[in-house]
Amino acid sequence: MKRLVGFEIDILALSGKRFLSQQRTEADRRSLVEHLSREESLPARALAALIQP
Repeated sequence: MKRLVGFEIDILALSGKRFLSQQRTEADRRSLVEHLSREESLPARALAALIQP
């Protein structure tokens, strides 16, 4: 415990990226969109709409 040091950082901005299966083949993306679109979950269907086949 003697070696633990606390510190604070002021966060001025955050940025993020979405990785939505761009590295997959077109066939994989189409299959993923198809399966997500069948889900009852609204977030799953919304995610399917974001993926570009």
